[in-house]
Amino acid sequence: MAPVDLEEERRRHREAAASFLAAARAVPADRWNVPIRPGAWSPAQVAEHLRLSCQTLGGELEGRPGLRVRTSWWQRALLRFKFLGAILDHGKIPAGARAPRELVPGPGPFDRETVLADLEDAANRCEAAVAARWHDRTAGATHHVFGHLVPSQLIRFSSVHFVHHSAQIQTHG
Repeated sequence: MAPVDLEEERRRHREAAASFLAAARAVPADRWNVPIRPGAWSPAQVAEHLRLSCQTLGGELEGRPGLRVRTSWWQRALLRFKFLGAILDHGKIPAGARAPRELVPGPGPFDRETVLADLEDAANRCEAAVAARWHDRTAGATHHVFGHLVPSQLIRFSSVHFVHHSAQIQTHG
């Protein structure tokens, strides 16, 4: 496996976050707090979910509590083998993947500029936390399904997560 370049991953993360923020700002105001489809989140809730994700994962790197693993050791090993590499290498989150309750947004409504400013700040802080711990072999954050992710996996997953949700809200205009 080739070494992962910190600056390249930071660039990808910034681009993915900026792409999501642009897509979110392009959602018509009257659609911002309206579910994308019945039973789904609104673009506002998707943005809040991403903010909570960045805040939680970056916060764990900074020493705050993270997520709780919800899989057994053997499920985690199987799911890491079957899905994690594909997510990180090919940028695709499997259909039907569910967020843990800590990252599920409230019902809203959410003010667009407030949530997007907070999301941008959380994404920048998460990226800075990854950079600060990049060479620390003990550093990482907890994914509720995959368990411990090292900084290079964490920033790549966050980038993929932004792209995944950008595609969802771009269809909501």
